[in-house]
Amino acid sequence: FKVSPQLPGWVIPQSVPKPLSSKLPGETNDVVFLLADRQTRFTTGQKERFRHFASQVLSLDGIQDQSQIKIAFEPTVQTLQIHYVRVIRAGEVRNALIENQVRIVQQEEDLDLLLYNGKLQAILFLNDIRIGDIIEYAYTVSGSNPALRGHFSASFALGFSVSVQKIYTSLVWPEGKQLFIKNHGIEMQPSVKRLSNVVRYEWMRDNVKAIDVDDSLPSWYAPKPWIQLSDFADWHRYAQWESTLFRPKK
Repeated sequence: FKVSPQLPGWVIPQSVPKPLSSKLPGETNDVVFLLADRQTRFTTGQKERFRHFASQVLSLDGIQDQSQIKIAFEPTVQTLQIHYVRVIRAGEVRNALIENQVRIVQQEEDLDLLLYNGKLQAILFLNDIRIGDIIEYAYTVSGSNPALRGHFSASFALGFSVSVQKIYTSLVWPEGKQLFIKNHGIEMQPSVKRLSNVVRYEWMRDNVKAIDVDDSLPSWYAPKPWIQLSDFADWHRYAQWESTLFRPKK
């Protein structure tokens, strides 16, 4: 990974909403997201994912939850750029990104199943976090698995287990290439902006309430609204393509 303060040129910077002076009515969570900003660009088979988050600590338990930042990436096919990590307290901004304090660890969660994925996590521990602090950070992960052979798929949530003041999600997509969009649990159409040789799809929501997820729900059920994106029209066409990856050699 590397530290790169400059944001990618294709990214549209998003402002962070004003912090809360107190918990919202009915708010029971220890943290509120002020901003969930997720922007993706797909060009010539390569995917870039820019992420920008800002959260506000509302309680002592929230301090523990927000005192570390974790970013996962696949080092064999992806690169990680961390743009900034900031702690904002009473309007004053403190730089919390110290490069030599970022730890790169390998956490293989499925070793008991004899599965190895090789993913790494960049972890940064934050010091002196207090109630009311805003933690803001941004990074970009670039690269795609060559096994996909230039195909694209992605999904993103439009609701979370904590309340969110502003959700902004966008996809920069090649002009003339077909994109298939499927909604789950929400009826929402993106705004579409045609630019030079690309199309920008945007989804925006404000003041999104927290979604209370019952622990007894089956693992396959997704109670949060989400959007599915792909250049495959349906599972049948995907299966046809995937079957070519496993044909025995003659």
